[in-house]
Amino acid sequence: YGDHRDLHKEYRRQRQMCIRDSPRRATQRGIEGWVLVEFTITPSGAVTNPIVVDAEPPGIFNRSALRTIVKWKYKPRILDGKAVPRPGVQHLITYELEDAR
Repeated sequence: YGDHRDLHKEYRRQRQMCIRDSPRRATQRGIEGWVLVEFTITPSGAVTNPIVVDAEPPGIFNRSALRTIVKWKYKPRILDGKAVPRPGVQHLITYELEDAR
């Protein structure tokens, strides 16, 4: 549990939530982009301390990405049979228009 493959599966499963949270103004203007977020996964699997590491275009999707990522839950990292925090996890959250796919 808690390895990189698990994180990738969680990302794919929860990606649709992010698309629905895309800012209305960006959608209306046809703006797509991405936000790289870094955070800690707690022993309970919650996300804490999210920060934006980078974004394109800058500032457009940051708030949406931060609001979205704290809703996600993960399998915690297990060391010696005990759940432990996992700091420094990064996810690239993409915002794509439905018509663009």
